[in-house]
Amino acid sequence: MQLNKPWCIYRTSHESGHFYQGKGKTHLVLAGKYTGSGVRYNLALTWAGYEPETWKTEILSTFDTEDEAYEAEEKLVTHESLANPWCMNMMQGGRRGKYKTPSSLLKRYRSAAKRERAAEAKAKRKEREALAKAKIAEKLRAAKAKAKAKSLAIKSKP
Repeated sequence: MQLNKPWCIYRTSHESGHFYQGKGKTHLVLAGKYTGSGVRYNLALTWAGYEPETWKTEILSTFDTEDEAYEAEEKLVTHESLANPWCMNMMQGGRRGKYKTPSSLLKRYRSAAKRERAAEAKAKRKEREALAKAKIAEKLRAAKAKAKAKSLAIKSKP
């Protein structure tokens, strides 16, 4: 398979068995900038344990023209594959099954999940900072106690 061709068909899969198949630009898929645009797939990215980094995308085949890629996608995403309960595609492949944008509901779910992950990361960061401050304060107390003991020892010497 030549990866220098502009169009490809790909399969994005999760360790749970869920998968999404489609057509895309080879350079975007290779760079990890495009993994799929399906509504179910994008909704799955909001579920716990299904974060974007837990999915793997592989290029199945590459093509010189977009039309060739659409034809291959039509053969890849068939009614039989849609009957598979793990398949995240909603429609048969090809030009007919192309969604332009996810629904506004999906956008709300994704942004809520993103805010939740950001809040969790902020809480963890604050916890690490508090732990670091406590360690520094303990070291400072120990250093002060050591200095005080040394001072008392010097004063008590004849």
